[in-house]
Amino acid sequence: MADFTVENVDTLASVNTPAGYEYLDHPADVILHGWGMNWNETLAKCVEGLANFMIPFDNVNTSETMEMHLDDIDDDNDAASLILDEYLFKFTTELFIAKKVKCVHTGNTINCICEGETFNPNKHHQGTEVKAITCHNLHVYRHPDGEKSHVFIMLDI
Repeated sequence: MADFTVENVDTLASVNTPAGYEYLDHPADVILHGWGMNWNETLAKCVEGLANFMIPFDNVNTSETMEMHLDDIDDDNDAASLILDEYLFKFTTELFIAKKVKCVHTGNTINCICEGETFNPNKHHQGTEVKAITCHNLHVYRHPDGEKSHVFIMLDI
């Protein structure tokens, strides 16, 4: 992965939108890059990006909700990796596709409300299976002014 800093990360062509996610090439895996106008939005976009990578959102409705709650978050790296790990667990056990996500990270706690629906093989297309979220080459950038933030995290496929 290229070296990004707080000063040059916004020069990426993909970040011309206020919030979003993209998938970056890696020789063996894929890098999920999520960004938002604040930290909560960045976490939400990372979860949405992971969900869309596994099950493309083409036919996904937002008719159901699922909640995620995490405690004992030590720092930003913990927040990024643990929320994605929790969502991967929820998808694996409940088959819930999180199309719209809202996260609130306060202190050492993260609460998320996810809108989407349960996977239906007759309706939804299978994307790429994600085996794990890895912290190798995890990069978190938060601008000092508290605005735009970025997460680069590797998905083990």
